[in-house]
Order: sequence, then structure tokens, then C-alpha cells
Amino acid sequence: MHPALFEKIIRYLTGNFKVVLLEDYLKDPSSYKREKNLATVCFDHGYGDNIEKAAPLLLRYRCPASFYVVTDCIDRNVPTWTYITDLFFQHAGNKKLQLENDFVPVSLQNIEWNNAEEAKEWGRKVKPWMKSLPNSQRLWVMQQIEQQNKGAGIPRKMMMSWSEVKELHEAGFYIGSHSHTHPMLASLAGEEELFNELSVSSEKIQQQLGEKPLTISYPIGSYDKRVITCSKWRDINLG
Repeated sequence: MHPALFEKIIRYLTGNFKVVLLEDYLKDPSSYKREKNLATVCFDHGYGDNIEKAAPLLLRYRCPASFYVVTDCIDRNVPTWTYITDLFFQHAGNKKLQLENDFVPVSLQNIEWNNAEEAKEWGRKVKPWMKSLPNSQRLWVMQQIEQQNKGAGIPRKMMMSWSEVKELHEAGFYIGSHSHTHPMLASLAGEEELFNELSVSSEKIQQQLGEKPLTISYPIGSYDKRVITCSKWRDINLG
């Protein structure tokens, strides 16, 4: 989104709604009963433009906001697997992808393309299929994509650093969890793997900011009753 459009949206929201932190509302919904027009502003992932572009505008309009970060992406300063997958099919240097494994449909095991439009078509098939996979299989596919990338490789310096996340926190913005590695949480095979994704994210945020996050934004909107229950466990403490 262009900063000018973002500013237009924030100006409209702050001029026509009472913008509140989602976390403040969840703590005490009854205190907002008299408010007719409520809005909240949230960001996922933890990209660098959150602090470079978004935060200055939010502060200018005194607009509260919540930022949900993928802790592994912040640690390693690499974007999410969904971004890396998109980039693979967009880069002109890549012309094929080999995924020879029993769990891969035959139609996707050896794919090739001749131009950007064909590459996009394959990308529109591969990424949704990846979202349907158990996490271990998705990780294998990502390993193949990274190894076969003939382009510029994994982009660096796209994410915020922990010092920048802390800067947002100290400016009054809320920092929540967006998991540790951005998997489809409902697709994780066992509770141990699910608990690890949630607890590692929570612990890293606590280590960096001094407090555990109260909330989580489920990656790619993937959740089920098991995910909700696990997120509410006391030692994770995500609502």
C-alpha cells in the first residue's frame, strides 16, 4: 500500500471512529458499550515499513495500533515463507521447480514455465497447495524452493529488528504474536509442535519487551478448536 493511501485511510478512521487497541477492548469490552463507532488497526508479520512508514503516520494522527510479529523472521531478518514462495515465481531467473516426493501430486513434481505469466499461474497453484500440507511437508517444499532459487536468494533487511520492535512498543503500540515460523497452525501434526510455535513466540517477545503478549494473530487465518485451546494455556497466555 502506498503511504499516501495509508494516510488517507488513517485520517478517515481517526476522523469517523474511535480507534482503540484491540487488546484494550478485549480486556474490558463493557467500557466501550456507549461507543457507536469503534475501529482497531492491526499489522501482521513485522516488516520494516511498519516502523519506517506506518508508525510516523499513526503517531501523527494519534492512532493506536497492534503489531503481530513472526519471531523467527525477526530473529533471522527474513520474510515469511509465503513471501519467499511468491518471490520465487516472480523472479525471471527461475524457470522450473522440481518437487519429487511421494506426497507431491504428479502434476506438481516437475513444473516448468517460459514467461512471467506462466510462472504466476504455477505460483497460484503451488502456494495454495502448500497451505494445505502438514507443516513437515511444507518445510520440505520450502527447502526445495530455497535450494532451487536461481534468483537473488532470500531477501534480507525486510523485517524489523528487535530494537525496532521495542521502539514501537515504547511508543505505545501493542506487540502481539503471529507465531514463531508462520505455519498453518491448524495443520500442525501434534500438540507438542503447536505448543512450541506458540510458546517460543510468546517467550521471545517477553524476553525482548519484558512482558508476554496477550493476543495472537493466527497466520493465514488458520485455526481450529485445538489451536484456540492451546493458545489460552496459562504458560503461553495468548487470547
